[in-house]
Amino acid sequence: MSLPLPPGSYGLPILGETLEWRRDRIGFLRRRYQRYGPIWKSATYGQREITMLGSEANAFILSTHRQHFEWGGGHEIFFDRRLFGESIFLLDGEEHLHQRAFILPAFHGRALRGYFETIRTLCGEYAERWAARGEIVATDELKQLTFEVAAKLLLGAETREQSAWLTRTFDAFGRGMTAFPRWPVPWATYGRALAARDELHDYFRGLPRISRAGVSATTRSCPT
Repeated sequence: MSLPLPPGSYGLPILGETLEWRRDRIGFLRRRYQRYGPIWKSATYGQREITMLGSEANAFILSTHRQHFEWGGGHEIFFDRRLFGESIFLLDGEEHLHQRAFILPAFHGRALRGYFETIRTLCGEYAERWAARGEIVATDELKQLTFEVAAKLLLGAETREQSAWLTRTFDAFGRGMTAFPRWPVPWATYGRALAARDELHDYFRGLPRISRAGVSATTRSCPT
């Protein structure tokens, strides 16, 4: 016996509600929340889905009933295997826990305390630049600041040029998550994301080699 699905709509054939979601993601969620409540069905990127919003939903999915959900089947709509490979977002069970345990130490209290000076310095530099310019696009500037912090602390960037290159390349890579259609050609968003992924792979492969050679990994050169 199949249980009834939540209210909602699958939208157009094939496209579903993809176009509306891409135009205004926050508005898309808000309108459906107002119409259907915290749980509804939809379809985007060729996949039918259930959306659950709120703290109770988070606890249900991530804690109390997490054994009934899998990462791979849900995340693959965005973390496309052709683009991301076997990303931690697509792994389940022991393999997911193993990969997560490998990553988490970089975000624990002791490590975070060590990041403070770099974050403080970068925030001060950006604040001075913003004050000198008088007017800024806050979302763009905060995105750049956030990524420069990550580039310096987690990705081995030492210079502003390296941080800028990593920011541009990761941005092109990230756009592949929501590219539609996903055409693997150089002039398409998805094709540029695949090229950016390859450049990032080359960059990260170089870091251990430089380290083994006795040179700081942060001196890794980036394409311009």
